[in-house]
Amino acid sequence: MVPGLAANARLTLDSYRDEASGELDKDEAGRRYLARVTLRPVTTFTGRQPDQAELDALHHAAHEHCEMAHSVRATITVQATLG
Repeated sequence: MVPGLAANARLTLDSYRDEASGELDKDEAGRRYLARVTLRPVTTFTGRQPDQAELDALHHAAHEHCEMAHSVRATITVQATLG
């Protein structure tokens, strides 16, 4: 989560942790590659708490601004929860 996105939404971000996992697959030549990544961010806030729709929107916006996400070809899925 980008702290600035939370601040713009008038949220105070306390912590962020992730339990990411990845899945390997094989290409046409039989070489293994990272095909899928699942992010499971757990985010805690002080004060106002976002609902699931707002949390998902914040993580989607963060993903859109993430250079790492734009540099890999794997499918990335985000399953966000509040801590």
